Amino acid sequence: MPNLAPLRVQVIAQTQFTAPADVPWDTDADGGQALAEFAGRACYQSWTKPNPRTATNAGYLTHILEVGHLSVLEHG
Repeated sequence: MPNLAPLRVQVIAQTQFTAPADVPWDTDADGGQALAEFAGRACYQSWTKPNPRTATNAGYLTHILEVGHLSVLEHG
């Protein structure tokens, strides 16, 4: 008999983006922009916003474009 592993599924996006309740994060955007920011911050585990240049959604996404980490934008 095969070993069974429990699954944990957490919906993080649907027609409207909904951030997980257990993530200490907020944003000044919604929709695809918020989802793209969430994907980037999740990738880098950068939930706090100590850098004023990337504290806003627009600033964060601009930085993502500047450094070429375009894969996080695919989520939006």
